[in-house]
Amino acid sequence: MVINISPANKKQKNYPLYLLIQKERIPLDTSWLFGYMAIYNKWGNEMKSSITPQYEARAKIIKAIAHPSRLFIIEELNKKERCVNELTDMIGADASTVSKHLSVLKNAGLVSDEKRGNSIYYTLRCVCILDFIGCVEDVLSANAKEHANILKSCKK
Repeated sequence: MVINISPANKKQKNYPLYLLIQKERIPLDTSWLFGYMAIYNKWGNEMKSSITPQYEARAKIIKAIAHPSRLFIIEELNKKERCVNELTDMIGADASTVSKHLSVLKNAGLVSDEKRGNSIYYTLRCVCILDFIGCVEDVLSANAKEHANILKSCKK
């Protein structure tokens, strides 16, 4: 029976959590518990646990696209469905690496797959992710303009 889940000492730099079972402290790996318990920030303040799952779910999706090959896969799947072999040739990586990238995207809910014969075809489930990528492009463009203006002022 779980009695309590709490940090050992909130004032420590690292906040190890312990599971207290019948007065016995068991170190707890919290990496898989996000969204199911209170999270402590670096100052030892508790974040509201009711908002944590929402941010964790968003972060999972953003982390899923945070690799150049996965961004490429998303853009290619927007054009048409593709199988692993096609993407492997396009990316220039081995099939196991491309399969892992596709698995990450699938687990985040961004792509779906369909087995046909010996091949698995992948499609983009949420085309709206391209709007987010477009926003990233806008940020890059704004940053480039700002840097160009700084360079111009330095050359004067």
